[in-house]
Amino acid sequence: QMLNEYNQRPDKKGTVVTGRLETPKDVLQREHWKERMTFVEVDDPYYGKLLVQNSSFKAMTLTPGRIKWLCRPVGADNEFIYQKYLGLGKTTLASLKQKGVV
Repeated sequence: QMLNEYNQRPDKKGTVVTGRLETPKDVLQREHWKERMTFVEVDDPYYGKLLVQNSSFKAMTLTPGRIKWLCRPVGADNEFIYQKYLGLGKTTLASLKQKGVV
């Protein structure tokens, strides 16, 4: 209503940029965003299917961007780090888990 009232005023001075605010649902319905593949559905092992913003490098032909994973829970990579970088074997790691160390 305020936007309509302002646009009706004959004495408009200066410039005021006005426009309608869109809800996320409105944005997702726009064909422009669909054609540009701005949003993509990702099937994440932790969170299931989610609609997220696509990589900003998606248009690069030789090295296109990708979404490798979404935000992972704290500790999701601990076992990998313990084994690859700390050299702990599976039995040692299992023993440390049993003792409550890791």
